[in-house]
Amino acid sequence: MTVAIVQTATPNAVSGSGGAAASFASAPTAGNKIVMVAAVQDSTTSNAPTPASGFVQSGEVVDGTRRAYAWHKEAGSGETTSVAYLNGPGGVTQFFAWEVSGLADTDLVIDLVGGVDGRSTGAFATSLYLSLSGDSPTADMFCVAVLSPGNTIASLSASNGFGGIVSVSDRGFAVTRVDSTVVTPSTTMSWSTARFAAGLLVSFRGAAGGPPPSGDGVPFDEVTSWDFDPPPSLPPAADGVPFDEVTSWDFEAGDPPPPSPPPPPPVDITPVVTPGAVWTWVIGPGASQASSRPLRELTEAKGRTLTWRVDGHAVAQFTIDGRSDEIDDLNPLETDLWVWRDGVLMFRGRIGPENDQIDQTRHLCQFTATDYRGMLKHRTVGIVPFTRTATAQATIAWDLVQLTQATTGGNWGVTRGLTPVGTLRDREYPPGKQILEALEQLANVDGGFEWEISPDLVLNIWTPTRGADNGVILDRGGLISALDRNLSPADYGNHVIALGSDSTTPQQRSSATIATD
Repeated sequence: MTVAIVQTATPNAVSGSGGAAASFASAPTAGNKIVMVAAVQDSTTSNAPTPASGFVQSGEVVDGTRRAYAWHKEAGSGETTSVAYLNGPGGVTQFFAWEVSGLADTDLVIDLVGGVDGRSTGAFATSLYLSLSGDSPTADMFCVAVLSPGNTIASLSASNGFGGIVSVSDRGFAVTRVDSTVVTPSTTMSWSTARFAAGLLVSFRGAAGGPPPSGDGVPFDEVTSWDFDPPPSLPPAADGVPFDEVTSWDFEAGDPPPPSPPPPPPVDITPVVTPGAVWTWVIGPGASQASSRPLRELTEAKGRTLTWRVDGHAVAQFTIDGRSDEIDDLNPLETDLWVWRDGVLMFRGRIGPENDQIDQTRHLCQFTATDYRGMLKHRTVGIVPFTRTATAQATIAWDLVQLTQATTGGNWGVTRGLTPVGTLRDREYPPGKQILEALEQLANVDGGFEWEISPDLVLNIWTPTRGADNGVILDRGGLISALDRNLSPADYGNHVIALGSDSTTPQQRSSATIATD
C-alpha cells in the first residue's frame, strides 16, 4: 500500500476576526477516502471551532488564548466536509485540510495525540518541540504538526523530514510527513520573532480492513448470505434408522462403552500486561545558548535513572556506547537533557559529569545531568555585595536569580512563576557567595519556603511547604511493596554551642529532654 497526501488547496484556509464567522468546506476527489482538517486559533474567547457532522476530534491543545485543533473523518468522493467557527472580538481562526489516497478498503486509526508544548501563558519562544511519545509508526503513516504562535512570525522551519509548510496570515501553520520509520514521530518547529506557542502532532495509519477475499473474489466483509446444498444423508444403521436421527443407543453386554467426550479446551492463563509509561529523552543546546532547543532523541541510552528530591535539585543519569552517533551532538557542560513522560516534560538539566570506561572491546560513557536549581551552585554573587532590607523573601529569591541571569552570557531564560509574598527579610550576601547556598539558607528558616526551577525554567515558590493532602495513604503491603530507610545520628543533636568573634559571648542551648535523650 502506498499512501499519497493531497493538500486540497494551497493553503486552502480561511481566517476571520472581529466577530466574523470563518468556515471551510471541501469535497474529496475521486479515489481519495479520508479528509483530515486542522485549525489554529488566536482569540480572546474560549470557544472552540465547530466541525461538521461526522467529524471526530483527533486532538486539542489550549495554551492560554492560543489553541490548536485537529479533526478527521472518512469521506468518499463527492461528500462535502466542513468546519466553521464564529470568532470572538479580535480573534483569528485558520483552517487547513488534507486528503489521503491509497487507503481504500482500510480503516482510519488514530495512533496517538501528543507533543503538547508545556510552557505557560505569557512565555515567549522561538521554537516548539512536538513528539508522539510511545507511538510505533509503520510505513505510510500520515503525520501532521499544527502550530499556533499567537501572532505573526516568519522564517518557519521544521525538522525530521516534516515539510509542505502551509500557513495563513503568518500566524497559523501546519507541516506534514509520511513516516515509514520506527522512530517516534517528532519535529521541532522554529521561527523568528518570539511569540506564544501552542501546537500538537497527530498521526493516521491505514490498517487492514477485513479478512482476505473468498474464493469467488468477493471480500468476506461484503458477503451477506450463503447458499449451501443440503449435506448428503448418512447411510442407515443396521436397524434402518439414519445415524443423524439417532438420539440414543442400546449396547449388548460385552459391547465396548461409547468413547469419552473430548477434554475441554485449555484455559488461557497468560497474564494481561498493561503497558507502562513512555519516557522520551532528548538532547540539544543548553539554556543561554542562542539556539537552545531539544534536537536529538536518545534511543540507545541505557541505565536511565531520574532522581527528584522534595527540597533539593533533581539529577538524571544514563549510559551510552561511546561509539554511538547519538552522542555526536552531546557536549558536556554545553548540552541540555529534556525528559518527557507520556508527552509531559518532567526534567530539564545541563549534562555535566562524564565517566568513560574504555577497554579493548568497548567504550561506555556515563553522563549525569543536573536541573537548573542545582546549576545555581555554579553561580555566585558578583564583586558588589547583595543587600535587601524589609523585602519579601520570595522577592529576594527572585532577585538572586535575576542577579546571575544579568551577567554576560548568563541568561538561562528562567521566568518568575509562583512567588507568594511571605515574610519580610533583611539579607546581605558578600561577593562570591554561592547563589544556591544563599537561596537554601533563605528558605530553611522559620516561616521559610520550598522552591524549584521547573523543567520549563520557571521559579516556583511555596510557603511554607509544597504539596497538598490528596487522601492517598502509602501503606506497606498496599501501595508500597518495599522501602529502604536510613537513620543517621549526624543529622540530629540535643546540645548546640555557638561561637562568634572575640567580641561576642559564646552561647549554648540544650533540648528540654536532654536528660533522657
